[in-house]
Amino acid sequence: MKLRSALLAIVVAAGLVTIPGPAHAAVQRIPITCGMSLEITQDTYLYLTKNLTCSTPIGVEVRIDHDVYLPEGPPEVVVDLKGKTLRGTGSGTGVSVYDYPWGLDATVRNGTVRSWESGVFAGDDSQIRSMTLIENRFGLDCGAYDCHVDRVNFVRSSFAGLYVYWDAGAVVKRSTFIDNRRGAYSRSLAGLEFDRSTFIGNRVGAETNGWGNITASRSAFIKNKVAVRPGVHDDGWETCAALTKVLFKANGTNLDGPRC
Repeated sequence: MKLRSALLAIVVAAGLVTIPGPAHAAVQRIPITCGMSLEITQDTYLYLTKNLTCSTPIGVEVRIDHDVYLPEGPPEVVVDLKGKTLRGTGSGTGVSVYDYPWGLDATVRNGTVRSWESGVFAGDDSQIRSMTLIENRFGLDCGAYDCHVDRVNFVRSSFAGLYVYWDAGAVVKRSTFIDNRRGAYSRSLAGLEFDRSTFIGNRVGAETNGWGNITASRSAFIKNKVAVRPGVHDDGWETCAALTKVLFKANGTNLDGPRC
């Protein structure tokens, strides 16, 4: 045994074999509490165990520890509300998985976020799934990153259900926008893309203010004051709306702007 160990040490020293490093750390599982702020270096699963009403500035916030080298890229984060509600008092952020400039591989899913300034603050190709975002100022703020939305209800947002800006974009599938000031709103170069989604009773269903276009397919706009508004930037640049198999019904204005 001693001889074998000695021979192995010689071979390693000569660079003839590579000893594998430690295995990846297991996913850490952490129950959510009000005001939780985490810096992570490994895959993390956060979950609600009960309905929470928070008076803290944040519900839960996740960032990367920038002092640690991550050779395989950012860790994966899942925030699973498990069918429960994370409620605020009208200010702050309910769920924050936004980390500039690194970005997080984040999924927020399966629950309700209610009564915050920003219900969910996400970015860098975040996945937002099976959620209800209700009575927030911004239901989902994607910031300057792309985000992907599936089966999300945006309800009674005082500014916008979905907000994205700069050169990012939002891809939205099978989602519903109800009674928002703006269902979805983008600025600068950001575009909006909808598939199989429904807009009901919004002041404006989908709106851009900049150079981004609106694309909608197999979607319905019903009883909105303005259904679709591709905007005009300050420099006079006009955006447009590409509409395929879209139903307009009982809106004040169906399309306030050019069609692509």
